[in-house]
Amino acid sequence: MLTFKNYDDAVIDYFKKIYQWSVYAQTDRAFQVAGMEFGDKVPLPLISVYRTDFALNPFRNTPLFFRGKTLALTETKVNKERVFPMLFNYQVDVWGDDHDVVAQLYSELLFAVTEMPIITVDFAGSREPLEAHLSIIEVNQNNEPSQIATRGRLYRYSVTYQVHVYIIKQEEHDVIRIVPQFFDFNANKLD
Repeated sequence: MLTFKNYDDAVIDYFKKIYQWSVYAQTDRAFQVAGMEFGDKVPLPLISVYRTDFALNPFRNTPLFFRGKTLALTETKVNKERVFPMLFNYQVDVWGDDHDVVAQLYSELLFAVTEMPIITVDFAGSREPLEAHLSIIEVNQNNEPSQIATRGRLYRYSVTYQVHVYIIKQEEHDVIRIVPQFFDFNANKLD
């Protein structure tokens, strides 16, 4: 089964390949999660990533996806794959205490994703990883630096990416067997 978590894991793995000090966490918990993942001293700059929302994909929403397609058929079993096409939005925040460093990392991040927008998603039941594309839908410069007592002044730039995804469920069913009854219509009387 291909689930929301598979995509969340693939997205954070993608950003960790770009910049190793990346965590999957909502904005208000970014430093808490980074502290648990990297130890008490959270590195700056830091990238935090999380899924903000999701919806059905209106362009891929056809009955074929919901009914499913047959993957394999034997004398006794039918393997079927059912799919829900969806859109996931991920917010990526770049945090730092030096404005120039945050702006530079943010720029590098935008170019890296624009040049290589493909994430690979592994899931059980598939021979090859599934590919999905990241596309930028919104950029934000949070000009107002926030003040955190233990950290001092922090700067944050944000970008929102959209991913066209397929939630997939593979099912196995028994083949329905119908045993016909034969009648002799030439006989005068049916038994």
